[in-house]
Amino acid sequence: MRISQTLVCLLCSGAIIAGCAYHNFTQASLAGTWVSEWNFISFTNTIAPDGSYVCDRVHTYSNDVWQTRRVFVQTKGTWKIKGRLVINTTTSITGSTRVEVLPVAYGRILELDANELVIKWDNNDTNSVWKKEK
Repeated sequence: MRISQTLVCLLCSGAIIAGCAYHNFTQASLAGTWVSEWNFISFTNTIAPDGSYVCDRVHTYSNDVWQTRRVFVQTKGTWKIKGRLVINTTTSITGSTRVEVLPVAYGRILELDANELVIKWDNNDTNSVWKKEK
């Protein structure tokens, strides 16, 4: 009798832990305007409920204290969610021929709530932190 009670407790605990470890994020949870900074780039990414996006990027290059140059780049495409996976497909880029963008990038959502989104992109060693603006 005690063995069966212990087994039931272990199974329930495992189910609870497994349920907490897996979160199925929805496409609608990405909708809004998100801002981020990475190295010398500032991002403002507006994502529609269907996953389409327009991302305005400002690349700031500085050679020294006296010389600063900004390049404004806009990318468009889609951010699609499948479970914890984000698939970023870039369909167009304007503003610079010097800025390279991967046509498709894959990332894993580490955190997502009403105010913050944290993604670990496959092509980057650091986490991408986004703050919700609107």
